[in-house]
Amino acid sequence: PPDWSTTGDPLAISLTVTMILKEVPFLLLMTIGSLNQLDVKRTIWVGRSLGFHQFKVWTRLIIPQLYPMLRLPVLTVLAYSLSVVDIALIIGPSLPPPLAVLIDHWFNDPDLSMRLIGAAGATLLFLLISSLIGAFILAEKIIALLTKPRLLNGIRHSWWGQMKSTAALAAITLTATTGLSLFLLMLWSITRSWRFPDAFPRTLSLFYWTKSLPLIIEPLITAGLAGLFSTFIAIILVLGCLENERYLSRSKIDSISRKSIWIIYLPLLVPQIGFLFGIQTIFTSLHLEGSWFSLVWIHLVFVLPYIFLTLATTYRTYDQRYLQVAAILSGSALRSFIKIKLPMLAKPILFSLAVGFAVSIAQYLPTLYVGAGRFATITTETVSLASGSDRRVIAVYALCQFLLPLAIYSMAIALPSVLFRNRQLMKN
Repeated sequence: PPDWSTTGDPLAISLTVTMILKEVPFLLLMTIGSLNQLDVKRTIWVGRSLGFHQFKVWTRLIIPQLYPMLRLPVLTVLAYSLSVVDIALIIGPSLPPPLAVLIDHWFNDPDLSMRLIGAAGATLLFLLISSLIGAFILAEKIIALLTKPRLLNGIRHSWWGQMKSTAALAAITLTATTGLSLFLLMLWSITRSWRFPDAFPRTLSLFYWTKSLPLIIEPLITAGLAGLFSTFIAIILVLGCLENERYLSRSKIDSISRKSIWIIYLPLLVPQIGFLFGIQTIFTSLHLEGSWFSLVWIHLVFVLPYIFLTLATTYRTYDQRYLQVAAILSGSALRSFIKIKLPMLAKPILFSLAVGFAVSIAQYLPTLYVGAGRFATITTETVSLASGSDRRVIAVYALCQFLLPLAIYSMAIALPSVLFRNRQLMKN
């Protein structure tokens, strides 16, 4: 076979492409959620009626309103890309590895003195990410300052608008690459024999499914239970935070508690490897390491901010007049919240639950560090196998890891149609 460095290349190009494929859907999801706060159709109508090209309407009217809502997701992607370990272990360079992977090796070195070097490396990674986030925000302000005059120059057309076909081609390429990767994964899982230079497997069989399924059941159950517990606890906490935020806003209380909501997002902006060893040390001193409590708690730390980020925009734009009318008719604010508000927000809440569950399933480092090796989830098993096992077995494990959150996403999409089948506006 040709000696092509498609994975593990020294320049980390394959790792960069993989991170793009992984993070584009997340940013797209956040963009769609943020667009609900803007009157996009009317803005486009007004801009087009003034003679502006549609591309100009987006760049001059919509994006300046949209980007402040996307700043936090963008910074989250930046921090995560610099500190990711599991994906870097599978597809990133190995000599030398990315800094986060190297720090993980130091922390797990048999020589205990290497943990001091690991702590120094984790501090360095934290400072690096903080510096890049600061540089990103500074560059954002400089770009805004330089482009501000262009927003008012009155030019209706732009040659950038001709790049629509290029953008469409990029979107099609990303989608096709993801779909092809999934297809190849499915093909490898049912392959019995596939040798170079054959373009297609010589023999197809379910042998590796029947061989691997008995071994997968326990990691699937562990991952599923940890995901369900952490997600349901997180959604209750997020609903409480958002209701408290609404109360403070209604009471016009400008206190520290309203600004402290940013604490929820810290796990997204701080590298995991930078504080997991400290949490592991605390749990060990409290004799809680390797318990179900510690596993669910550490998953909750990362699930909570993603659920908050997904649900907050829709929850804040809810028309409170429905709740006011319901409270007047029922005489109970709690009953109105349960009977009216929660059903009306059922679809975004269910979708947030699905996002939180998928985040929990994907947790690799937290499970290893706080679980103390006593909990084998489908993610830890898949990453372990990916370092050098049979591709057919890896494909089976990876598909099972994919199918678990897919089932929850499917439930989140289908459940409103079943629950609200007699309410046309709520089931769609």
